[in-house]
Amino acid sequence: DPQARSFTTENGTAAGQWYRLVFADADGDTQIPTEPVQNTDSSAPYATVTELARILKLRAPTAEQTTAMNRVLITAAGEINAEIDLADDDGLEPWQLKLAEEVNLERAVEHWQQQEVPFGILGLASETGPTYIARDSWDRHALKLAPLKSQWGLA
Repeated sequence: DPQARSFTTENGTAAGQWYRLVFADADGDTQIPTEPVQNTDSSAPYATVTELARILKLRAPTAEQTTAMNRVLITAAGEINAEIDLADDDGLEPWQLKLAEEVNLERAVEHWQQQEVPFGILGLASETGPTYIARDSWDRHALKLAPLKSQWGLA
């Protein structure tokens, strides 16, 4: 019944990968591998800039666009992490990572578009009067992420 341990290593640092540990004693005897643990980086997005550029139809993004795409991906990933609020010892299953990736891309597209056209009224001088664009749509993403939540706060 060993005590729980937390440590870091330079080996096995790829985010999203699964690792198992094998403990060895001073004599070189080893134990069976641990249960798989997923390596996560709380600041890393679930999706790539390349995938976001494809969705945004940017064939040759500039350096500034690439920086902005990375920023909106990280922002969206932060929102996802805050929403699902994983317990410290919980990781995401492969299907859950794919769901998080999907939401990361969808939300990043919204952030990208908000940079160009903020929420609110557009075209005050249009023939039909003011035009309104959609409100913040986080609620639909939160509903999509509900299966990933491991903790629910008290109301």
